[in-house]
Amino acid sequence: MDARIMSSIIEFPVRVPDEDIFRHEETRRLYGAWLGEARRGRHPALGAFAPGRLGRWLSWSGVAELVEEAGEPFADHRPRWRLAGSSICKLAGRELDGEEMFAGWQRFERSMLKRMILRTLREGHPFVARLELGTTPGGREFGLEMLALPFVEGKRTVALVFFRPSFDTVTLVPEPLDKARMVSLRALDLPATTEPPRTRLLDPAPVVPLFGAGGRP
Repeated sequence: MDARIMSSIIEFPVRVPDEDIFRHEETRRLYGAWLGEARRGRHPALGAFAPGRLGRWLSWSGVAELVEEAGEPFADHRPRWRLAGSSICKLAGRELDGEEMFAGWQRFERSMLKRMILRTLREGHPFVARLELGTTPGGREFGLEMLALPFVEGKRTVALVFFRPSFDTVTLVPEPLDKARMVSLRALDLPATTEPPRTRLLDPAPVVPLFGAGGRP
């Protein structure tokens, strides 16, 4: 194998091509931590996993769920934001809680991302996507790396959706989130539960309530 390719591979519970999949360390570590937990045979519990690992990125995270009507799960196949972090809402220009995901996005992005988030919620498949929101005056891209991971909450599956911006969110103003253009999309590996762990991932973090009652991340 090409030495350059070998140098881009890091050790998680499974081998993950580093530069080929993830652009940001935070996204890579979050997926690696989830993969380590999921190797135990089921999706991790959201409240016990997310808060301590997200830290200052909590406002860039949200929880997705499937709308249920007449007591029948997946009846209308509409994923929605149960809760969206304040930074995501600011980028969208409105409150997203309770809104159907990707409803106002461009047709291609809406179709592909809706299909993938439904797969996450129904079949437990994580994915990562790279999005663009225009360019800066200097020609740099306003980029976002989006990661969706399945979790259990009671008897339901929900998804943690994490956006990692690649621009200065304080001084730079990109296009609204609905105008995002998808640059790449990739389904991620599911855990192999029969293989022993190869490396330690992250130290356990104190557990605090996810998105405290009545509050927003």
